[in-house]
Amino acid sequence: MANNSIKRDQNRQKELAYIRKVKQTMQPKSTEERQKEIAAEQADHARTAGSKVSDFLYYYKWRIVLIVLFSLIAVILVVNLLSMPSYDTQLLAIYSADVLDTEKYREAISEYGYDLDGNGAVELELVDICLSENQAGNMAIAQRSSMAANLQRKEINLYLVDDSVYQELMGVSEESFVDLSSLYPDHPNIDGRRFLIQDSQLEKDLGLDQQPGRLGLIIRTRDHAGNAEDSYNTSMKILQNMIEGTKTKQS
Repeated sequence: MANNSIKRDQNRQKELAYIRKVKQTMQPKSTEERQKEIAAEQADHARTAGSKVSDFLYYYKWRIVLIVLFSLIAVILVVNLLSMPSYDTQLLAIYSADVLDTEKYREAISEYGYDLDGNGAVELELVDICLSENQAGNMAIAQRSSMAANLQRKEINLYLVDDSVYQELMGVSEESFVDLSSLYPDHPNIDGRRFLIQDSQLEKDLGLDQQPGRLGLIIRTRDHAGNAEDSYNTSMKILQNMIEGTKTKQS
């Protein structure tokens, strides 16, 4: 009987302790306690967000680097494309002289061109290739390679050449160039398939004291242009304007 009494007292004490604990949890927390809990929760949340960002950067850092790199390259390409000039006509200059003031020729020939894109200016692209005998080694090889590549460009039909280059091109494929003598049989500046600049209006426009040997202009036949027929027609019209001394540039 004594043991039963002791067990009942122990159980009673446990029940009272549990009731006190429940009452304590049901009591409203003080303002100070609540503020401490809120601060602890905010600190834990900040640590959690920061750790998530750190983990993300750690596991995906190379992907992020590649994405940023490709995005930067894409932006540069777009900017370059938008800033590239839009040319109305292309001209290939091939000469054997050591020096040629190609900018003077570009400006003078532009006066006979057309503003095809309507931007208020005649933009002429002049591709410059020097085949001087003073060049040697890699430079000479590079210029010859550039010449071969540009001769294949369908959008370039009009060429500015000196006498040695003219003879070379005629020896390779004379029939590929328009016979200007048949179009202008009595013109003093027409020599076979070329329009000689010397003593022409174009020479006066250039305002140069000297010009390399018998510099002139030749043009490919229509077949060379292929599907770039508009480019060919414009180039042919510009050449005709220079031969006839008719400027299109508005003063």
